[in-house]
Amino acid sequence: MKYLLFIPLLFFSTFSYNENEYHFDKYVEYENEEKNTREYFMFNENSNDYYFSFYFDFNNKLSGVIYDSKNLKSHHFLVSNDDLGVKFTYLKSTSYLLNKKNKTFVEYHFESTEKKIDSVSNEVNLLKFNNPKKKKSSKAFDLVYEKNDILIDQRFLNHFCHGYFSNTDFEFSIPLPKKITVYHNDKKVETYQLTKLQKINTQLKVQL
Repeated sequence: MKYLLFIPLLFFSTFSYNENEYHFDKYVEYENEEKNTREYFMFNENSNDYYFSFYFDFNNKLSGVIYDSKNLKSHHFLVSNDDLGVKFTYLKSTSYLLNKKNKTFVEYHFESTEKKIDSVSNEVNLLKFNNPKKKKSSKAFDLVYEKNDILIDQRFLNHFCHGYFSNTDFEFSIPLPKKITVYHNDKKVETYQLTKLQKINTQLKVQL
């Protein structure tokens, strides 16, 4: 299993007066119970316009990207990890269209239902359909959440599946789930449990 070494105050490098600044105050980890792997993210509780996703590239190097839905930009970083914490090296920025569809993925249609589990927890169930008439359904996600200030949308869930939401007009938003159950097309089921929600103070700057 791959782990990140995280210290509440992280480090960054500034390099230009012509730059945009992103602030992150929450570090999040999900553990995949079946594969014994983890997913890592950073959020700003006061802004739902952007978040940071960590990943290991094809060379097994730790990398990450800021997804900025307000400015329609993706900012890419190389991430190094040592005893002092995490250092981010800015690489490049790319533009994207928020509603641009990717025809390499199936075009799914969705329905959502929500139910109360107990006094603090709710569950959202997402069904997917292969056609707009919604005649035949299959499970997509079960999402359990408690009230919190971090909001995620359908695009965030693409990190946990094979692009279910890459080709859809479906939109929704819920608080950060504490449990994510994914139903794959090959009948495989994977569960991601929220294992860390840590306060941090991280500033990242990118060149405009």
